[in-house]
Amino acid sequence: MKIASLRLTAARNTGLLAATQALNTLIVQVLVVYAPISILLLGGSPSLAGLGMAFVWGGRLVSTLQMGVLMDRVGRRPVIAGGMGLAAVSLSIAALALSSYRLILFLSSLLLYGVARGMVEFTRVAVADIMPPERRGFGTGVLLTGSIAGTLAAPLLIYSTSQLHASTISNIVDSLNYAIILAAAGIAVALMVWPEPLKVAKQLNNPAPSGLAGLRLVANPAIMMAVLAAAVSTGVMVAVMSLNTVVMYDHHYTAVEISTVVMIHVLGMYAFSIPIGRLSDKYGRVALMMAGLGLEGAGTLMILVSDLFPVVATALFLVGLGWSAVWVSSSAYIADLTTPSERGGATGFADAAT
Repeated sequence: MKIASLRLTAARNTGLLAATQALNTLIVQVLVVYAPISILLLGGSPSLAGLGMAFVWGGRLVSTLQMGVLMDRVGRRPVIAGGMGLAAVSLSIAALALSSYRLILFLSSLLLYGVARGMVEFTRVAVADIMPPERRGFGTGVLLTGSIAGTLAAPLLIYSTSQLHASTISNIVDSLNYAIILAAAGIAVALMVWPEPLKVAKQLNNPAPSGLAGLRLVANPAIMMAVLAAAVSTGVMVAVMSLNTVVMYDHHYTAVEISTVVMIHVLGMYAFSIPIGRLSDKYGRVALMMAGLGLEGAGTLMILVSDLFPVVATALFLVGLGWSAVWVSSSAYIADLTTPSERGGATGFADAAT
């Protein structure tokens, strides 16, 4: 009965964490669409608008290691829920900046949201805590599947607010206000995760604190391999996606065709994460990481040799699928190699590298 109860609790908490991830992804997609447009409307240059989401990545980059270490001390729930709270604050600032036509304030809100996003993305650490090692890949896959729900829901949210006002800025502010509500819902969902995943992990593993987490991390070649694989994988995906739209436009593809390829790419990223997680549990993390990098390499080569629509669509699907394999397996691998008291910091280090 106790084992059955633990499994039920793990399943419930994994579902709640996946829901939190879905809400976070939905907010991200709103900003992906509206951040560049907002910068232009506030008087920013096209080059600055093109760097809109780079401000989000910058906020994530400078804070993720510190937040990972913090969650090893205070627990997973406070950091994840706090991230959603900070997201609500940053979105409120963004809406205020648009309403008052203040570009610098808007850019600052993007940086602040980057910190919030990084905090929420530690959901995978919480999943690793509550899942047994032989099911961590599956649990991480379930978590990533939540992202596809957020991605698919984003166009509905944007469409529902795009026709409310004659002013584009007013429509964007309405979208941000809805996103604030989603962030508030994310706080509630994150706080429903119980018991605290870090406490569960310590009870199950009963690790002795090493006091050398940072040194162990740098000195462990297996962890560094996982970090390197994740960094290379994300770098390839970002580079391919950044250039693909420009290349397709130069080859006279329509906006519908370009958006279709993006959708196919997103399906590759998220739709198959659960079976990928199961494969990671069955055949090993390293094998899946290498396979994922191989798929990304194959997709990149296909783009270089042909500009035909079926080839480009297949290539972007492979890049997304390969990234999913590396993300799921590297996340589970880092969790396998760390104690609960250092898992957040290790994951934060990996996020900072990517």
